Amino acid sequence: MGKFTLEIQGEKSVLQQLAALLLFLEQWGHLGAKPQLGYGILQILNREEVRGWARGMSWNVGSNAPTPNENLPDLRRFGFFRYRFSPQGDWWTHVPGLNADGTKERVQQLLSHYNTVPVSPALKNEWRFQRWKGKRQDEQWMFGTTRWRRNRETVRVRSKIVVSWAYKLDREWEIRGWAWLQKPAIAADVWELLKDEAGWQSVLSLQGKLQGEPSGNWTERSGPNKSEICFTGSHHNGVGVYSLAAP
Repeated sequence: MGKFTLEIQGEKSVLQQLAALLLFLEQWGHLGAKPQLGYGILQILNREEVRGWARGMSWNVGSNAPTPNENLPDLRRFGFFRYRFSPQGDWWTHVPGLNADGTKERVQQLLSHYNTVPVSPALKNEWRFQRWKGKRQDEQWMFGTTRWRRNRETVRVRSKIVVSWAYKLDREWEIRGWAWLQKPAIAADVWELLKDEAGWQSVLSLQGKLQGEPSGNWTERSGPNKSEICFTGSHHNGVGVYSLAAP
């Protein structure tokens, strides 16, 4: 936790694309390692300067991008969400696991120094062990496991659901995250699970406002259009396509 300066040099078109990407990450994503543990939330301090760079590019590119590859990340199969709330008092003491001896003191230090509370484990436990109604294999695929069988071997599968810690904004608190809905057969069920406000309220013991992208039921994006930009990059045996909405 802290501040750092990122200085980027390069061609104008590349800097414009990076500016757009950083704005996207600030709004919906993370930066750095272990986002599955809730790490990596960032805030751009010179946002207007970065927005100025991002506005200078053409957004109408990549209109003939291929359909999503089952094995590669594609933002057309990602869902993004944020939950904002206005708590009172020691609201975090009601979050499962945070009021235990030893843990409570550490949370108080995080709160006093950084205005952040590690709520992600409790949210993931609620979704996975209390509210998931699907198959065990699908649950392991989405939430991760160290015992996934692949080609007669036991391998590790990382979680495809990422949720941040709670952090304080000017007047509200926010939690945000994303899900890679890689398997169309269970994408709608997973999205319903994440946007069900009853799960959030059960963990936080308070009401807030959930915002999602897409905003309603799960619909896979059909492909880039005039309001999107598409990045492609090689990945072993294929091409990954990443579509970003213009800020």
